Amino acid sequence: MKAGRRGGDRLGILSVAVIVFAMALPQLVTAQGHGPLQPGQAGRATPDLPRGPAAIRGRVVHRDNPAAGRGVAVSLYALNADGSPGMGDTQSDAEGRFAFEGLSNEPGVVYLLSTQHEGVPFGRRVAFESGQTEVKIDLAVAPFTDDVSEFEVIESTTALDRVGRHLLVREVHLVRNRGEGVIHVKPALRQDRDPIFRATLPENANGFMDGQAGMAGKLVRDGDSLQFWGPAYPGEQKISYQYSLSLPTTDGEDSQFDLLRRFPSGTGRVVVLSATDGPTVTSPGLEETGEKAELGGRSYRKFAAPAVRAGGSLALALVVPQAESDPNAVSVVQANFWVHMDDTSMEVTGEWELRVESPGQVMAAPGESLLRIDLPTNAEFLGVASATKPLGLEPTDDGRALELRGPLAPGKSNISYRFRAPVQAGASDLELDFTRQIPVLNMLVADVGIVIESSRLHRRRPFRSGTRIYLHRQAFQLDPGEKIAIDFRPLERGSLPRSAAVTGILAIASLGAWFLIAPLRTREARAAGDADTLPGLSEEREYVYESMRDLEHDFETGKLDPDDYERMKSELRADAVELLRRERTANEVARPSSPSDASSPSSASSPSGASSPSDASADATPTARAFCPSCGGRIAPIWSFCSHCGGPLQPSERTEAGE
Repeated sequence: MKAGRRGGDRLGILSVAVIVFAMALPQLVTAQGHGPLQPGQAGRATPDLPRGPAAIRGRVVHRDNPAAGRGVAVSLYALNADGSPGMGDTQSDAEGRFAFEGLSNEPGVVYLLSTQHEGVPFGRRVAFESGQTEVKIDLAVAPFTDDVSEFEVIESTTALDRVGRHLLVREVHLVRNRGEGVIHVKPALRQDRDPIFRATLPENANGFMDGQAGMAGKLVRDGDSLQFWGPAYPGEQKISYQYSLSLPTTDGEDSQFDLLRRFPSGTGRVVVLSATDGPTVTSPGLEETGEKAELGGRSYRKFAAPAVRAGGSLALALVVPQAESDPNAVSVVQANFWVHMDDTSMEVTGEWELRVESPGQVMAAPGESLLRIDLPTNAEFLGVASATKPLGLEPTDDGRALELRGPLAPGKSNISYRFRAPVQAGASDLELDFTRQIPVLNMLVADVGIVIESSRLHRRRPFRSGTRIYLHRQAFQLDPGEKIAIDFRPLERGSLPRSAAVTGILAIASLGAWFLIAPLRTREARAAGDADTLPGLSEEREYVYESMRDLEHDFETGKLDPDDYERMKSELRADAVELLRRERTANEVARPSSPSDASSPSSASSPSGASSPSDASADATPTARAFCPSCGGRIAPIWSFCSHCGGPLQPSERTEAGE
């Protein structure tokens, strides 16, 4: 079993949050009774634990009261490598023993054991080593105490981000319980006691959010005062929350204001993190460390100040730079859509990569937006990723679109959001409408027996991510205002996708036609030369490549046996080689004559039998290319990728296409 340091096993704040969630789930699950739990026993309201050959066995132990471990509910929460959860529960026996059997021992699966004692959760993290099939563990329940003398604040961190016309402030206090018991002041005793920890909000703070990850009631707000009454577990944990402050209105100038940080409980060290594209910070005693910190995928400058006694404060002087407001400074690099379907709904995660070509921040003018993302008409908006919130991506009042207001830093930024679409009889559809040019669009669909139909998307090879296989569709060079219609329908048993069926029929028809006309074509070629044309051969080769991609997909998704796959792959490869040979022959035939052939009858284009200088120059220059060098498909000068095969186009190739 992988074990952490002492404080880690005693539950940090994140572990506690997961335990609280896990402890709430058994209320939705049918009673399991005593004894080992097998995956699949849990009620239908929660997903099952991942199956496998392993087991977790242990005891619930209390240092001072052995009876506290008898007949208590024990829950096991699993987080799979692909992010999907699992849940199960059981009860300890008369000696406090419990077992969870038939579990996956994949190294990527993380488990969290939890139980409750007098309403307070306790738990431990468990993970299997490679090849390990059994873990034995004691789930310790610590005694309670209301003595706060062993409690201390080690460090207080303030992170500053600009979000539109507001300053987002996130506070994280690293605290430590030096004792062996759990510090917890029960509600009945709070009138005569001080809280374990106290914090103060600025007077103009709004949008307060308790960051205790769903631990309801653990932070109590009374006006501008925040109170924490426990539980504080032995070791280290974090107390976190956030709020926002309105920025002063300025006319094209930087915003300047003061932020007074109060520390009613004191702190051993003050840390201030300011986003690299955010406000500058100055304060007496506050020094920049020269280090860079990463938080939620964003980079921050780090400042530090020494300890502040209980009741002390630190005044921060902030200067927020004025941002550019031109939407054209923001461009889209690519848009990815991850699709997961079940019998009732389809959940889609949109991930956009953006680039800002500006020396400073870009933020929309009041009432405007930098980018508008229209949601499908049948979509229900679910929310934006936490790392995206500071970038100002918000739904419109009618909920039909998202608007990005910024601020965005120079260089690359990523935004992510989720929406849901209905599924009826296993089928669904999406219509994506884009307001900006999209160089690359990727549609990544978890393969649960789904057929994807769209005239604009090209098939790419499927790939595996975690325990899932994703079907990959791709489009290039989408213009502003262009719409893409996509149909998703279940794959019927014993049937092939429509595209695969059509491909098979066309392949058979083409093969039959080839045997019928091959002799005639051979005689015609001998008599009149090869009549192949480059565009026609390119289209035929593109068809063969598409058939090869269909073949790979059908084999990887189990629709073809190995023998048929190898036979069909060899035939298609032979066709592709033959087409390449014919293309080279046609290219040689179409190549302009060399200067040495100028005296031949075929080159005498002028009445005098000699070409003019301009004509000679034209003959010596190859025909302007308007085709992809990879697949031969037609391309446009502005394209960065071929819309036929997806191959990248070098600037010189795009220029030649436009000449």
